[in-house]
Amino acid sequence: MGGSKIKKILIIAVSGIGATLLALPMIDHLRKSMPDCRIDLLAGQKGTVDLLEGYPSIDNIIFVNRKVLKGLFKNLINFIKLFFRRYDYSIMAFPGNRMAFNLLSFLIFAKKRLAHTYLTRKFISGSFLNNEKAIVEKVHDIENNLNILKLLNIDVSNANKKLSLSIDNKYKELAMGFLKKNKISKNYICLSPGASRDQPYKKWPYAKFGELADKLAEKYKYSIIIFAGFAELEAYDEIVKNVAQDRLKYIKEATNLDLRTVAFLIKMSRLSVTNDNCLMNIAAFVGTKVLSIIGANDPRRTRPWNDYYIASSNLDCHPCNRTLENAWRRAIRSV
Repeated sequence: MGGSKIKKILIIAVSGIGATLLALPMIDHLRKSMPDCRIDLLAGQKGTVDLLEGYPSIDNIIFVNRKVLKGLFKNLINFIKLFFRRYDYSIMAFPGNRMAFNLLSFLIFAKKRLAHTYLTRKFISGSFLNNEKAIVEKVHDIENNLNILKLLNIDVSNANKKLSLSIDNKYKELAMGFLKKNKISKNYICLSPGASRDQPYKKWPYAKFGELADKLAEKYKYSIIIFAGFAELEAYDEIVKNVAQDRLKYIKEATNLDLRTVAFLIKMSRLSVTNDNCLMNIAAFVGTKVLSIIGANDPRRTRPWNDYYIASSNLDCHPCNRTLENAWRRAIRSV
């Protein structure tokens, strides 16, 4: 397939911030293989737009609000713009096995629509709306994303899988200001107890995070920064219930921070302890050691792609069925 004939490609990555980050090596390799091609990114999270502002392999980022009714007018305007750009190809970032994602790809009317083929939910996920498909393999999401480029006859054997994320230094200054305000030295550990609302099977119990924070504070006398996003505002209170009174001075709460400031705080930390969430992937991209807590998920797919440790379920069912509540609850609580 002649790369010179392909002028415009749209990468559709609307499933989440972490999943989009894991598509970056694919986007970088696509840019290297087709340096003159326009590569746009359709993102479904505002945090993705912020983190990837100015990313060198991406020409333009378009934001689509996943809460369709909330952002109906802006979404409609963006869809019209995407339609009239007449993309030669659209590429659905992995994973994208949802009807809304595949219908979105179809309605943009790219000449060719590339996605992965899944063993389950073929009809109700709308995967039949794509006309060229890559096989999902039991490998990391980064590699599944790269493999889709084979449909464009691009050799991925020499693809650079090294992760990097460049963020404006003004957010480093904000991170340093947070540390100074909270009297935190350079020796600190980050805890990320959150997960997406639609992925409760990824959430390690707050009580166990509290027990871990207590032991870390006792052994290392390090400050412990707890990131609590909008979806887990109760996390801090629940975690500190399990920390001894004389060690509470080490526990610091971080809420309502810009994601780029959080990225710098993670970058400067000694260790990031996190559920399988976007902050786990950010830690990997900024080069911080990660202890990832993975319950029902398959670590082969979603583990951190750098210097990491994994605390995972040892149940016979692992990776366990995430659609069965009893199974995933047992999995995450067994860690």
